Amino acid sequence: MLREAILMGLGALYMTRDKAEEISQELIRRGELAKEEKSDFISKLMDNADKQKNMLKEKLEKEFNAMVKEANLITRDEYEELLSKINELNIRLAELENKFDKE
Repeated sequence: MLREAILMGLGALYMTRDKAEEISQELIRRGELAKEEKSDFISKLMDNADKQKNMLKEKLEKEFNAMVKEANLITRDEYEELLSKINELNIRLAELENKFDKE
């Protein structure tokens, strides 16, 4: 699944407006695209490339999250939550030590 997602997005990743322009010029030269359709063709090509990039990003995120879960790793949010709890416990411990030292 990961391999398919990567292969699907490779074309989209390399699609630039210049490349779309180049493709449209070649199609016009070969008579497969009318000059009047060039602008619309480029827009559709760029929109399609953006959609493919977004689809690739979503698939990669899902695959990555599945791998993280399978490897039993924690997420960044879970890590931050643990740090916060450790800091709270350190503060409480220091307060208890100060209270104990005063007695």
